[in-house]
Amino acid sequence: MGCKFKAALYIRVSTEEQAAEGQSVTAQIEILTQYCKLYDIDIFDVYQDLGISGKETKNRPQLIRMLQEAKNGCFNLVLVWKISRLSRSLKDLLLILDQFEKLSIIFSSYSEKFDTSTPVGKMTLQLLGSIAEFERNTIIDNVKLGLQEYARKGGKTGTVLGYDSRNKQLFINNNEAEIVKMIYHLYTTEQLSMSKIAEHLNALGCRTKRGHLFSKDSIAVILSNPVYIGINRHKIGLEEAYSTKGLHPPIIEAATWNTAQALRESNKNKREPKNKQHIFLLSGKIQCPKCYSLMYSFTSNAASKTYRYYRCKGCKGICNADAIEDAVLNHLRELIQDKNTVLAAMTHLMQHNSTYNANKNSDLLKKEFEKTQKLLDKYVLLLDDAAFAESEVIRSKIKELETKLKELQNKRKTFDETADMHNTSKNDTESTIKNITQIFEHNDRIRTKKFIDCYIKLIILTSSKRLKDIIFHLN
Repeated sequence: MGCKFKAALYIRVSTEEQAAEGQSVTAQIEILTQYCKLYDIDIFDVYQDLGISGKETKNRPQLIRMLQEAKNGCFNLVLVWKISRLSRSLKDLLLILDQFEKLSIIFSSYSEKFDTSTPVGKMTLQLLGSIAEFERNTIIDNVKLGLQEYARKGGKTGTVLGYDSRNKQLFINNNEAEIVKMIYHLYTTEQLSMSKIAEHLNALGCRTKRGHLFSKDSIAVILSNPVYIGINRHKIGLEEAYSTKGLHPPIIEAATWNTAQALRESNKNKREPKNKQHIFLLSGKIQCPKCYSLMYSFTSNAASKTYRYYRCKGCKGICNADAIEDAVLNHLRELIQDKNTVLAAMTHLMQHNSTYNANKNSDLLKKEFEKTQKLLDKYVLLLDDAAFAESEVIRSKIKELETKLKELQNKRKTFDETADMHNTSKNDTESTIKNITQIFEHNDRIRTKKFIDCYIKLIILTSSKRLKDIIFHLN
């Protein structure tokens, strides 16, 4: 270093790193200050972003201040304890370094022992930036994989009345479990409504898991949650994907839970609206034969009578609701008579749902494997460079990445072998078919609409507004 340097010390710690040995704020400042004294470097200022992730730069006020003062020529050296303190995003890192280069500011890392005043330093910086970004992405993927794999094995986390969550597993909270048992007793034996149960619990001073008053909705959630019979229900996005047997002990007997479900269904039917015959079964399912937009419910009143139509949102064309609904229902009644076809389709759907999570995990593993392989290739290429040929650090990193690749290969093999672990049995599928048949036999329009929403994707009409084809979500 041929001229007098004035340094900006940049310090960043995330919430998790503050407690890690060697990465605390005090430790970083002390090490960098001693380094500056050793090399006779003046310190202009210390910039500290505390408890902030290295993923982005826009939410770091001290980094923004440092970059602004860099433009004002306040210093000519930026010193960090480790490159990841500046940024874990390679893109952001290169953008910042480009600013430094234009301002003739040298960037130096204490831990990695390099600076950007040399070509080798610049190349090493880009490599280390790639590693920092890779490590951040790997952490994210590992968290996703860990949670999904644990769920597949029966583990569960979350806030559930009756249980405490520790180490990604549920343990019975005896006091809360008594409240859950009381709710099921009052509903199945005393035949109280959910609203009355909520009033009763609030009067006794009972509270929800989060300390709130009970409501009809909170009681409904408890009565419908299979976690209380030892079953974990997992969702992907907004759709229920699969259920697994949990590692936790049940609070409610299966017979009591089944009774509660039957009562809930029965009570729903009692509350069906008097005008349920006006329920539109196919709203949002019919494709207009003229402009291919979807058609939605539309009513008109004349001579004290209500007429039901489906109207296109595009060209405003209409079709008679009663006629097209009757045609669709007749087609469905004929279809469910072919038990073999329906059984095959339902089995396909259940198997798809049960393996979706395993396939998703497999995709994440594949991506992580490819990223690790690319990083390993970069290190191997470095050995061809005379400057790194004898580097023990590079060789150690290569060995570490090779071990990681072997571990990822073993994980992928495990997922492939257990992809069909939760396939639904034939008896379960036949039971579903029986329930569907009962829906049509009893002409239950509310449950029929639920069935149509679940299984029918699109209804195609002819040019004369008659039924042409039904496209199902099932293959």
